[in-house]
Amino acid sequence: MTVLGHVIENDGSIVADFDLTVVKLWRSFWSNSGRMTSLRCPQRHRVLLLRRATLPIADQHMVRWPFTLTRARTIDRLQRNMLGKCCKVVPVSGESADNFVRRRRRLASQLQQEIGAWSLRWARQVIRWNEHLQRDPNHSWPSQLLQVRSSAELQQRRWTWGRPRTRSSPGFLFARWTECLQTAEQVYAEHLAKVIV
Repeated sequence: MTVLGHVIENDGSIVADFDLTVVKLWRSFWSNSGRMTSLRCPQRHRVLLLRRATLPIADQHMVRWPFTLTRARTIDRLQRNMLGKCCKVVPVSGESADNFVRRRRRLASQLQQEIGAWSLRWARQVIRWNEHLQRDPNHSWPSQLLQVRSSAELQQRRWTWGRPRTRSSPGFLFARWTECLQTAEQVYAEHLAKVIV
């Protein structure tokens, strides 16, 4: 079902919401930065338009997605792809198609490092959203859900009785919010350490 623009699945998956968001992001990109009339603009204006028109769509959805490294790499790849199309790179005479694509990807990667990766923005948003949920008093339903079967309680139950064997159907087991939060904090702390050094 769809709740406040987010596709909620019964198994905790964000696959449907992610796929729908990617479609929205590309639609926004081709309507703004990737538009034929935008090709006449300087590269910095196209990148700024990407940030102003397309990034807010990602921000709306990413804040509640559980942070995983695989999904973060996918989002960064999507951003590099869009930045590569924003770069005004033309093939050099005698340059093969493979070399041209590699050169454009390298420029897009450098540009991504300059303006900041979307995955780092996502990690910071997840950390800030969790801080918002932990404020006291907080009676919102996301805050109440985080108190049901906390990670400490589940760990204690595993130590006492072993694996709970509560899964009724096979399939991929999605990570809990606390585990994803630890991953986001670790990724963001590593980024800050690189910036400080």
